[in-house]
This record gives sequence, structure tokens and C-alpha cells, in this order.
Amino acid sequence: MMFFPMCESRGCTRQGTEVFRCPVCQLLFCENRGLALSVNDFTSCPRCAAMKHRDALTVGRIGPGD
Repeated sequence: MMFFPMCESRGCTRQGTEVFRCPVCQLLFCENRGLALSVNDFTSCPRCAAMKHRDALTVGRIGPGD
């Protein structure tokens, strides 16, 4: 699992928050932003609106690496 200092979309820094990467525009955004746009298990990119299954977009969490 990868760790990130913050999400690129809102600048969220809450440790343990899931981070997603959009397959279209490559934006890193956190679950806080994605959940607001989610329908069941899918999430939409806040920049380009590409929609994918949440499991396919998850790349890590916010926090210090091990």
C-alpha cells in the first residue's frame, strides 16, 4: 500500500483516509471527496467526472509510510 501526504483535490491530510487515482486525468483524490460523488461502489473523479468502481481506483492512504 502506498502512503500520501495529502489528497490533490482538497488538500485533505486526515491520516488513514483512502486515496484514489483517476485513470483518465491521474488526479489523486480522497474518499471524502469521492464519497460525495459516489453511487453505491462507484466513485466519480472531481476533476473530469470519470466514473469507476472504487476498488479499481484505490491506490493507498493518507499518512506517513511505514
